Amino acid sequence: MKIIHVAGVSGTGKTMFIHSLIPALKARGPVGVIKHIGHHTVNLEEGKDTTRFFEAGARISAGIDSEKTITAIRENDLEEILVMLCDAGMQFAVIEGFKAQPFPKFVIGELDGAGNVLMTDPTIDDVLARLGECEEFTTAEGFSRELRKGCYPGTTVLFCNLACPQHADKSIILDAERDLARNIRDIAGVLFVRLCYSGKIPGRRYSEIHLGVCAADANSAIEAALFATDILLPMTTPDTRED
Repeated sequence: MKIIHVAGVSGTGKTMFIHSLIPALKARGPVGVIKHIGHHTVNLEEGKDTTRFFEAGARISAGIDSEKTITAIRENDLEEILVMLCDAGMQFAVIEGFKAQPFPKFVIGELDGAGNVLMTDPTIDDVLARLGECEEFTTAEGFSRELRKGCYPGTTVLFCNLACPQHADKSIILDAERDLARNIRDIAGVLFVRLCYSGKIPGRRYSEIHLGVCAADANSAIEAALFATDILLPMTTPDTRED
């Protein structure tokens, strides 16, 4: 999931910019949006059953009508909400506000002291052209959703999540994936394999490497997964060298 961070002071047009950005992103995949409302709280609609359930202590209170679901979640940690979006299958998470967050960001207007700025006052096309520079992380659930899309009914899908104490970047994972793909060509029944680096997930000590195998049968999937461990072992072993 790509994290597209849009920041700027109040009144600079962040909301309108994101409103225009959403359709362009939606054409590429599901989009979730998180807005920093500020330091005040938003009052839920008084007297509604979902409000009463939330006030009674429900962690999540949801109301479903014929078109949508309205949800109140007892969580205000940005990263935890990002995990929820990724688990739900979002490919893009647009963040409005949260200017102190370290994500690479697109700034609208003037923003003194902003760090990790990709561009100031971008166009929609500018953002789309620089998606590769936006932060990305993937949860195990989000990874499995994407993998299943490429597997037809009746195939065996195998997932494995490995703690990665060492730092890994996209190029390292791509190299490992290519190496794995080359070496499993002789395993009959394997349709494809995928590797993905999670990035830093809240509440986890280490990042993770997600391994997915799609095969015609269980034996082929297991054989490919066992072979993959030899390639991944150097990245999943703690680095004990002294600084």
